[in-house]
Amino acid sequence: MDISTLNKIVPNQSCIRLKPYQAGEVIFSQGDFARNIFAIHSGQVSLTRPTIEGRLVTLYRAKAGDSFAEAALFSTHYHCNATATRDSQLYLYPKKQLTDTLNRQSALSISLLKGLCGQIRDLRSQLAMRNILSARARVLQYLSTKANTETGNMLPLIPPAGT
Repeated sequence: MDISTLNKIVPNQSCIRLKPYQAGEVIFSQGDFARNIFAIHSGQVSLTRPTIEGRLVTLYRAKAGDSFAEAALFSTHYHCNATATRDSQLYLYPKKQLTDTLNRQSALSISLLKGLCGQIRDLRSQLAMRNILSARARVLQYLSTKANTETGNMLPLIPPAGT
């Protein structure tokens, strides 16, 4: 999802805050009460989650124009950590205003759903790419995926072994 979609969902723009964060500053931690959805005006934010061994796994790096913490719309708590990796300015969208508007306006709900489905498609493509060992095959799969973004279909360019 992007800033323009969030701005459509929040009719009362006065409730949106622009807040600065310094590089290294924690925006929220896993388990914190979810109050806002965020979009990046400038800077970069890293979303991480600790493993059982205590290692932090990066889930996503959000950049200017990106939104994050959308899952908090339907959760009481944040499911990961968010930290500014550069000096950043973030828009804070109050969760209550977003959900109230989405409950009243189905067209906006569809717009949000469309954006989130695109994110899911992109994440699944990235997961599939991580499992392709050959650099050549990864590049071809990436190109295939980008060529078919409108339909979301991934066409296999590399025939399976033995064919």
